[in-house]
Amino acid sequence: MAIDAVQNNNSGRISVLGSAVFGGLAGYSLKWALPVTSQEKKGDYFESKTEEIRTNVRAAKSKAIGGIKDLPVKDEAAENLLSLLDGINFRYTALKAKNLPEESVHKIMELKAGVDYEARKVLIVGIEERTAYLKKMRPTNPFVLIGACIALMFALLHNAINQNSPEEA
Repeated sequence: MAIDAVQNNNSGRISVLGSAVFGGLAGYSLKWALPVTSQEKKGDYFESKTEEIRTNVRAAKSKAIGGIKDLPVKDEAAENLLSLLDGINFRYTALKAKNLPEESVHKIMELKAGVDYEARKVLIVGIEERTAYLKKMRPTNPFVLIGACIALMFALLHNAINQNSPEEA
């Protein structure tokens, strides 16, 4: 009978400490992955940031419209677009009432799409900043602790089920 000086430790067991660390990291990433809840949206920050976003979108639209107004030579589509604007809002009913040729309508809508694109960029950035800040305000400890505990329980359960019993007699 041969005797091994070194015992092989490939018993299929999972490291309890490693699983707890992995669970903690998973819990931390879950903090950022979960969507913002309605309870988190009830704070003062959410309301003030929403109003700031609206103001920035209006400013971006006004800037884009100002760029069309400041063109040295305006074509017919630009003139029609400017006449169809009510402040920064577009009046679709006035466009239908003008009975313009389809080519002019397409050019007007292209200019309007450019204005809307600039406003949409500002809107998306503002919403992403607001969401990131609300997620940053969440406490980290509960997410890490819950993730570590769940992974630790699974590791202990796995080790208990896969326990090698000495059957070498």
